[in-house]
Amino acid sequence: MPQPSDFPRHTAEPLFDLYWKLTRDGDRIQADGLALSRQPDVAQATLQLIGFDVGGSVVDVTSTVVRWHGWFPERFSIQLRSEAERFELRVLRFSYPSGAGR
Repeated sequence: MPQPSDFPRHTAEPLFDLYWKLTRDGDRIQADGLALSRQPDVAQATLQLIGFDVGGSVVDVTSTVVRWHGWFPERFSIQLRSEAERFELRVLRFSYPSGAGR
């Protein structure tokens, strides 16, 4: 299992830590990493990879769902085609086993 230190990027959210790397091959973009939850009751989270142009406008967005089984880090991978200049990874929403969430 990869460790957080294996990834050059880190996104800190109030309930989550996302450790990831971005790979670009032409217009093919891939983000791979580990999602760690600081809240044991969270069942899943939707991660969003956002591409920005030079002016800071959003030009591409894609997402994936991560599901947790206890406190263990979970791997994720997100792909898209984009000519964006920079990318950010965010938690779009999350839910608890009951289905409640934000």
